[in-house]
Amino acid sequence: MKPRHKLILLIASIFIIPGLVTIAWQWGADKLENLIETRISKIADRGVTITCNNLDIRGFPFRIGLNCDNTSFDDTQRRVGLTAGELRTTAQIYNPGHVISELDGPMIITNRNSVIEANWQSMRASSVFDISNLSRASLEANAINLSTQIANIKDLQNVSAENVQIHIRENENNVDVAASGINFAIDNSLTDMPIPIDDVNFFASLHDNVKILNYDRPRNSSALRGTNMTLHDFTIKAKQNVTISASGPLDVSNDGLISGKVAVTLTNIASLRSIISEVNPQIAANFSNIVNILSALSPTNNPNEIKINVTIRNGVAQAGLIPLGRIPAL
Repeated sequence: MKPRHKLILLIASIFIIPGLVTIAWQWGADKLENLIETRISKIADRGVTITCNNLDIRGFPFRIGLNCDNTSFDDTQRRVGLTAGELRTTAQIYNPGHVISELDGPMIITNRNSVIEANWQSMRASSVFDISNLSRASLEANAINLSTQIANIKDLQNVSAENVQIHIRENENNVDVAASGINFAIDNSLTDMPIPIDDVNFFASLHDNVKILNYDRPRNSSALRGTNMTLHDFTIKAKQNVTISASGPLDVSNDGLISGKVAVTLTNIASLRSIISEVNPQIAANFSNIVNILSALSPTNNPNEIKINVTIRNGVAQAGLIPLGRIPAL
């Protein structure tokens, strides 16, 4: 190559290529901003208002994402409102469908007569989008604290956790949902001290309900209504190796009422009695009576383990002929 040609290439690399990159990035930023504004406007037509104060597209030259000083969500039809702090998102310019997001607290969620205030040390999400769906997403939050005023659960006051993770993915025409958390403490008015929980694990599949991930699905009812699901695992582990686990098929009616049959296992009953006595001695005697009744229903001969089948019909749960309570409509 002649020296003159080399000089031309050098000039092109210094001036022309960066200029093309700048133009392309600005074009992408404008398209992203227009897309966001269009979607916000489209959602607003359905009675949902999303606010991103001081929306700013950032990340030049190799990344692209939006920043909001604070965010809010208001669904007038369902009477659900949400406000939160700064939102930061970013994606590689060559892979804009994979978005990394960070959200600052506090977050305040209102639903008719209920209020939940959440705060955390850090919250980060990873989401992968295609043309019409959210194909998978993961969220992780550290040092979470929830302050609750829930109309249907008046005894619950505060919940804290060291770490919580939630994962959602499209699996053919099903949706898999998994969640986990460590070091929970639950404050409530029924016990003398917070209820400690070491680990919580949850895994379920929503069958033939991939529409829940669709951007434009109808919002006039809960996305879970009319859904068949399989609860693969729901396990709560407390100190002294106390474990409560459940699994089984569940159906959600069009009215939001749950029906199904769930296998429940409780292990280390003696330690569980000890924990209840420590948390609230006044309810220890009643709890022991309940344990004795459930033990009589268990097919195992192990006095330190209970296995029972819980039947749920239209939101009413019972073990054999023993009523256990009502599950609110979803």
